[in-house]
Amino acid sequence: MEINSIDIFCEVIDNYGDVGVAYRLAREFKRVYPNRKLRFIINQTHEINLIKKSEDVEILTYKDIFKIENPADLIIETFACNIPDEYMDKALKNSKFIINLEYFSAEDWVDDFHLQESLLGGNLKKYFFIPGLSKKSGGILLDNEFLERKKKVEKNKQYYLEKFGINKKYDLTGSVFSYEKNFDSLIK
Repeated sequence: MEINSIDIFCEVIDNYGDVGVAYRLAREFKRVYPNRKLRFIINQTHEINLIKKSEDVEILTYKDIFKIENPADLIIETFACNIPDEYMDKALKNSKFIINLEYFSAEDWVDDFHLQESLLGGNLKKYFFIPGLSKKSGGILLDNEFLERKKKVEKNKQYYLEKFGINKKYDLTGSVFSYEKNFDSLIK
């Protein structure tokens, strides 16, 4: 099946969590498939405007959904967000399939639901992609930017340990996920 276009839908629920994952997925798709049409469709733009790194990904809002004449071949519905009816009416006729990207889970039930199919009407099918830890669940997104940063940190591990004043030798080190934010303006 040939996929020439991708629409990724996201509803901002809790600040940067949902939009961060969905936008990182969009950027990675654009990097890997630069010649495919890709749109990122979001219910509000405040958070995306704070984290977007370039203009490579076309961003539309839910209120501009009427501008989309042709829905994508592949639709990615992040975290069971609501896709507007106006779009879905067209998608039922023209799109190839939908993937509902769910939240990461280590629970046992994931093995029974990952990649399950849901009929939506017509020929359009929805598949549930659930990242998890077992061999039956989906994988996790490790985008190229993350892997490049990881290589730099590993290469310069001793420098970073010294920079942060960690002088003892530890057999286990780890990293903590966080958002980039310049807090200097908040501290007075």
